[in-house]
Amino acid sequence: MTSIVFPGQGSQYLGMGKEVLETNPEYYEYLNKVKMLTGIDIESIIFGSSEEELVKTQNAQLAILCISYIKFLYATHKQGIRPDVVAGHSVGEWTALVACGAVSFEQAVSMVYLRGKYMSQSESNNQGSMAAVLGLDSEKVTAELKKYPDVVVANYNSPVQIVISGEKNQLFRVSEDLRTAGAKKVVQLKVSGPFHSPFMEQASRQLAQDIQSIEFCDPEIPIVQNVSAKFETDKKIIKENIIKQITYPVRWTESIQVKLSAGVKKFVEAGPGKVLTGLIKAISKEPELINI
Repeated sequence: MTSIVFPGQGSQYLGMGKEVLETNPEYYEYLNKVKMLTGIDIESIIFGSSEEELVKTQNAQLAILCISYIKFLYATHKQGIRPDVVAGHSVGEWTALVACGAVSFEQAVSMVYLRGKYMSQSESNNQGSMAAVLGLDSEKVTAELKKYPDVVVANYNSPVQIVISGEKNQLFRVSEDLRTAGAKKVVQLKVSGPFHSPFMEQASRQLAQDIQSIEFCDPEIPIVQNVSAKFETDKKIIKENIIKQITYPVRWTESIQVKLSAGVKKFVEAGPGKVLTGLIKAISKEPELINI
């Protein structure tokens, strides 16, 4: 079995996707669709010179969705890769929803545009951030967080990488405690808000109204979602899970483990960078890993 996986925010870089687009110019159509639907010239941002412009939440999320989907099309149409199941990390789950047929590319662009907009508004309303905890298991991390009510686990990325999210002062204090508890490193992330935490509740409520307005389909192949870490095939449950996603943790380790248990032997990362490939290696050395 083969799974295609799609990365989230933080994987973006200037010029991403250039190698595929140069040899397959027909895919520029999807960059043009983003501009038409949102008014954002995502092509100029991706292939421009301003890193600052690309990393803005709204731009980064749209850029990752678009380039990841283009790479998915390249993998399936030009390289003959046939996925049995898909998954995406955080905003990458929207690419996975398109890839499995649950929503259209156009619907995903509209929702990711709004997702980025609402998250940006939430960022400006609070003093939150995120940090990656390396070399300490989730149980020990969770135990330390009990003393800090405004910090939560945001991403269970691998057995040795947990991302925490919350109020900046508490985040700084718990980071010191985690180092004392044995963490090899606690790295403050260059993000503009406390994603996948209750601080995103306002953004979640706003996005929920928009998501409810679009029609989901039962997927052609299963999707393993961040919220449930299970194979999902029911459009109603898929819709409920994507609504919850902004405030819930990304259960990536479990998502990979459930696919390995189901017989997945090959993972293909379609998108910018190799972030997910690295995480999967830390979860299991067994599967074959490919980057597109």
